[in-house]
Amino acid sequence: MKKEIFALAALALCAQAKGGFAADVASPDAAPLRFAAAPVESGVAATVNNEKIMLVEINRQLEAIRIANPELNTTLPAAKEAMESFRQKILDNLIEWRLLVQEARRRKIVPSEAAVTESFDRLREGANAADFDKMLAKQGRTRAGMRQFLADDLAVTELAKRLTADITVSDDEIKTFYNEHLDNWKIPESIQAHHILLAFGNKPGVQPTAGQKAAAKKRALDVLKELNKRGADFEIIAAKNSDSASKQVGGNIEVSLDQWETGIADVVRAAKIGALVGPIEVASGYSIVRVDARMPAGSQSLVQMRAYIKSVLLEQKNKAKLDQQIQALRSVAKITKFI
Repeated sequence: MKKEIFALAALALCAQAKGGFAADVASPDAAPLRFAAAPVESGVAATVNNEKIMLVEINRQLEAIRIANPELNTTLPAAKEAMESFRQKILDNLIEWRLLVQEARRRKIVPSEAAVTESFDRLREGANAADFDKMLAKQGRTRAGMRQFLADDLAVTELAKRLTADITVSDDEIKTFYNEHLDNWKIPESIQAHHILLAFGNKPGVQPTAGQKAAAKKRALDVLKELNKRGADFEIIAAKNSDSASKQVGGNIEVSLDQWETGIADVVRAAKIGALVGPIEVASGYSIVRVDARMPAGSQSLVQMRAYIKSVLLEQKNKAKLDQQIQALRSVAKITKFI
């Protein structure tokens, strides 16, 4: 089940919507962009400082979850419980989103109309007007409502940027994180090789029959005989005979040996560079391998991992800062849930 389904609706709809702002802080008499509200289905899920969160917003996201997870489209108690959990999580996310929108408004963070239009144009890129309007209608939205949504998204993005502007990561923090996660930087032994798989042809979840195994082994022996001929081209033979996805690239693979079944990994580990090994029986058929190069086990250095670790620590600190801000907003907000 997807872990990302709890993301704010803005992140799902506005991944490409980025833009600028009219000013760092608007003048005292500035007002946020206002567009005509999109019509919604009746029913209020919650209010946040007297602003409504409609049930249609939650149902829209629940429907996406059902489509992505067909196993939840049942009347089984576990499925019902899962959907209710999702519904409450979505509502909590929408409440937090609304709090951030209100805080951006309070700080007079106002995206320019040009920035909103740019985000809107990116969203509808590649779709004709009729198809785009149909897509919006399916979501219970109008163009005006979507523009307001995008304006809010840009405002919240800028708010988050300002709230986390002073966050830094020191060299000592990077070094400490590196030393506390040494196992994460290990590089397992791997090989560059050419591989051909002759599959049993059994259905998933069904054990291969003796006949299927015998037929696959005969194919493997025939292919091995062809590979041993003078001037044989492994890549052409792999493309013609292999049942592995790597046939598309002539059987070329680069793989960590710990990702392979023990039987084939042990044989390949002992094989000489350039030698053919096989047929080796694996769970799905018989493999033939030619090892082209070995990359010994090792570890990525602090220098190699510095940029990655810094980005991880920045993300953690930014999230903590935003969570703190959300909790502060929650503590003084008037929030009423109806579901």
